[in-house]
Amino acid sequence: ILFFFAEQTSAESVSFDEVLVPPGKSLQPLYLFYVHSQNDSLNDRRGPPAVKFNLGLRKIHENIPGSTAGHQGLEAILLPYKELLTLVETSHACGFEGSAEGAAGGVVRHEITSSHLQEEVNLLVDSGIYALLFANCGKDTSNFKVTGTVSMRNSHGFLSAIDYPKKNFYCLFAVLYSVSAMMWVHRALQWQAQGPYIFKGIALISIVGVAECTSWWLLYYRWNTSNEYSDSLFLIAALFTVCKVMLSFRLVLISTMSIEHLQLKDKGDRRGDYLKVDAVLLLYMVCTVSEMSVLAFRHSRAVQLEFVMMNVAPSVAVACALFALCHQALAGVIAPLAIKRHDAQVAVFVRSQAILNVAMLGGFVVTMLQVFDPTAGENVQYWWLHWFCSDGAFQLVSFATLCAAMHTWLPHARQGTNNSQVPRGAEKV
Repeated sequence: ILFFFAEQTSAESVSFDEVLVPPGKSLQPLYLFYVHSQNDSLNDRRGPPAVKFNLGLRKIHENIPGSTAGHQGLEAILLPYKELLTLVETSHACGFEGSAEGAAGGVVRHEITSSHLQEEVNLLVDSGIYALLFANCGKDTSNFKVTGTVSMRNSHGFLSAIDYPKKNFYCLFAVLYSVSAMMWVHRALQWQAQGPYIFKGIALISIVGVAECTSWWLLYYRWNTSNEYSDSLFLIAALFTVCKVMLSFRLVLISTMSIEHLQLKDKGDRRGDYLKVDAVLLLYMVCTVSEMSVLAFRHSRAVQLEFVMMNVAPSVAVACALFALCHQALAGVIAPLAIKRHDAQVAVFVRSQAILNVAMLGGFVVTMLQVFDPTAGENVQYWWLHWFCSDGAFQLVSFATLCAAMHTWLPHARQGTNNSQVPRGAEKV
């Protein structure tokens, strides 16, 4: 998490605070921008895409001899990623030639000096991935650093071309979660006297879903309109996402434990079991937020697949353990209830176990799509599907699972309420 926030990058804008000047006669790759041409853009209200440079050169230690004004040959270069190996040669990458209006060929060069030059160039180019590099064709120095920003504006705004559809997607799901929450709360209030724990839990998950999707929408909306990326808003949205899953696991585990305590006359103290559940859920939260932080910049930073899998593996392992605990807990409740001939309660928990199986399968598919995402490559035709692999599949599985749980546990006169009460000490979520 700390590594993510230390990067100071926000999709289509890169901030430089402590970036050292590359060694002499060398190139340093920094970032990948996903750019839609004006013709391919879903919304071309802002005109052709443009890149804006606001970079300067500063000394790190003032007491060391040497002036930034005398350093020449340092450039920021933007060029098509697919032509990176072709264009990056000593004869092409060194020597300042300026930048032509419209950036013919997709190559933009910007000289970095102590005077902090600002420059904005329209990109009259095809859609594609563009790489940002620093080229130091001057002398070797270790006492200079680059400060400032490089930002990319697409025709639709400042969001990356592959992330722009997420804004409308989360707006839609915020509405869907709001409707489902209102409908469920309206029906569950009719059973307020009994106060079954699982009814309240489903209502809380729906409300958290509203807050989650609203937070993501606010993040992308603010990002697209003002080029201001909020680390705190990302953290809030990510925590809401994780809390929604945590509440779902906890609802299953605590409800089944309460069955054993109330219906099966289990006289043991379950507080230790509740603490174990909370400890595993806390571990899941830490692992998942770390995973989300890496996935957030994997494409713009061209992060290696091995590093992504290394950060995804802990979250997957804890999730598998939670699914196993839920299956074990449900199986431990269904068998004794079947012996006691509580057929109505058995049917509800059997359907709940089936929903859990589908959710586990959906979680596997979501993980595969996120890790091996085929939609963020050089083929522009697949970019419009990136929202589904990165966010959409997870949200669809989550919302479908919630709707299935609502249908299964919908309050009605034939469904008992004691099967979802929680003993004292376990009602806090």
